[in-house]
Amino acid sequence: MSVSRISQEGLEHILNNRVMVPVTCIIKFYSNTCGYCHALEVPYREMADEFKDVLFFAINSEEVPDHLINHLGVDGV
Repeated sequence: MSVSRISQEGLEHILNNRVMVPVTCIIKFYSNTCGYCHALEVPYREMADEFKDVLFFAINSEEVPDHLINHLGVDGV
């Protein structure tokens, strides 16, 4: 399975449990200027291919409001 890019609206749907089918999701927050984020891209995609029953998402942390980043405990990217 591939990694899907998710919007802020999609993220809020997941966080508020407004999804059609219950499923395990992993959401990677990233920044376009973060070297570690780029280095983790390949392993993240490999995990998405390996775990077919899990949905993998990625969202640019710069597109997420600060209050939501803080609420989720995202320390850095």
